[in-house]
Amino acid sequence: MLTGHIRRVENERSGAFIMEPGFFERFYPKVISVQKRDPSYWQEKNYSVLVRSASIRNFFYIFEGTGHVELDGVRHMLSSGSMFHVPLRCRFLLSSTMDRPLLYYSVHYDYKMIEWEGETGQCLEPAYAGLPFESVMQLHDQELFTSGMQRLYEVWHGKDTGFEWKARVAFLNALCQISEQKRIEQGDLETTQSIIRSMDYIRSHYNEPLKRHELAESVSLSINHYSFLFKQYSGYSPMQYIARVRLDNAKHMLRNSNLPISEIALRVGFQDPLYFARVFAKETGFSPRAYRKA
Repeated sequence: MLTGHIRRVENERSGAFIMEPGFFERFYPKVISVQKRDPSYWQEKNYSVLVRSASIRNFFYIFEGTGHVELDGVRHMLSSGSMFHVPLRCRFLLSSTMDRPLLYYSVHYDYKMIEWEGETGQCLEPAYAGLPFESVMQLHDQELFTSGMQRLYEVWHGKDTGFEWKARVAFLNALCQISEQKRIEQGDLETTQSIIRSMDYIRSHYNEPLKRHELAESVSLSINHYSFLFKQYSGYSPMQYIARVRLDNAKHMLRNSNLPISEIALRVGFQDPLYFARVFAKETGFSPRAYRKA
């Protein structure tokens, strides 16, 4: 059985996986299609796409924009550098913000597991509906990964001789990069879990005063080391991440409530409504009032 290749870490909130190296030694994918989406796609879809039950495995890489994905009812925020994959039979809802549309590459694929014993090979059905990674990850080397995905897209749509196996190699290279990132992170799993807990805390307490040194102390790290690890894992500094979480919640309130803007500012953690308006305009290109009208 192949289930031994994937062991779940006993941390329900993080959803982390520990992956045995043997998985990708046996992994043999088939690329079915490769897409690259631009802003016009979201205008046609009214900024939201729902698939009630995925009939094919999907892999997504976000290279620009913001939004969120719901995988079987669990919501995850997305931004530049986010990767997520959709297993078979998964219900997923992908939504983009209007001011910063999600631009992404997607790969439809299938795979088998190939096991060799001497000169005899055996093709096995996968024991896992998707990939042995977290459902959503933030990739560190975004420039390298974006370049690799562009190469995959060009190979697939160029349709030159041997394009299918070249696309397979490009897809494997992308997964190898993710696997290597996971290997490094799992080398110090306890520290990684500390950053995950800190991000969870920020998402739950964004409307409260949050100070970097207090967040660092809460996970028993020095301020500098905490800031370095936080940026390495999430792609943002702690204060940038706090601001993004607060602004995302402010956008939701502006779209879905009639609360005064000053009240929304206070509810998402900004004590000064004027400062909130400046930060909001810098991030979105709109004043809060103009964003609400749009």
